[in-house]
Amino acid sequence: MKLTLTVVTILTAALLQGCEHEENSPPGSRVAHQFQVDVTNLTHHQAIAPVGVILHRAGFDAFVLGVAASEGLEMLAEGGDNSQFLSDAKADRAVLRTAAGTAAIAPGGSESFTVKGAARDPHLSLAGMLVNTNDGFVALNGTDISRLKKGDELTLYANVYDAGSEGNSEAAADLPGQGGEGFSANRDDRDFVAVHAGVVGQEDGLASSALDASYRFDNPAMRVVVTRLK
Repeated sequence: MKLTLTVVTILTAALLQGCEHEENSPPGSRVAHQFQVDVTNLTHHQAIAPVGVILHRAGFDAFVLGVAASEGLEMLAEGGDNSQFLSDAKADRAVLRTAAGTAAIAPGGSESFTVKGAARDPHLSLAGMLVNTNDGFVALNGTDISRLKKGDELTLYANVYDAGSEGNSEAAADLPGQGGEGFSANRDDRDFVAVHAGVVGQEDGLASSALDASYRFDNPAMRVVVTRLK
C-alpha cells in the first residue's frame, strides 16, 4: 500500500527530534536496562504518524484520562508532530530516554526502537496519531516493564484515545491523512482526554465526513512487543 501524507511537519519534526535522551538517575537506582520496542499497526486503513517512545520511572504520565491534554500531546494528536510531546517528557526527571519514529507506519507496517536507561522500575509510554482522525492517537501510558529479565519478551496491545482538543468532524480540511490542517491552537471540543469513540464515516450519515467505512478501527490498534536486551 502506498502511503502519502501531506503534512510535511510530521516527518520533518520526527527527523529533527533525534533518537534518544538520557536523564541522570538518583544514587542507588542504577540498574542498567536496554529494551527493544517493536510496534505494529493493526488497523485496516489508518496510517499512524511517527511514534514517540518514552522510557521512564514510575510517576510520569504521558496523559491522564479525564484531564486536558498537554500542548505537546495536542500537537501529536492533531498533526502527528511528536517533537513537543517528547521535549516535554525530557524535562521530567522521571524520564530516562525518548525515541522518535522516522516515518508514518502504514497498516500492517512495523517500526523498531531501542531505548535504555538506569532505574529499578522502568516503565514504557508511547503515542502516535491516527492520521485520518481529527485528534485520535494510539498509546500506552506508563506500562510497567520492570519484571522483564534479559531475553524476556512482553507483548502489549495499545488502544486509541481522543485528545478532546478538536471536534470529530472527519472533514478533509481537518485531517492530515486527507491533506487537511494539522495542529490548531484553537480547542473546540470537550478539552479532556477520553477513549476514542471511533470513526463514523459517510455511510453512517456524518455529512462532514471525508471517510468511508474502510477507515474505521477497533481496539487494539497497535501491537507492541518489548524485549529486554540487557
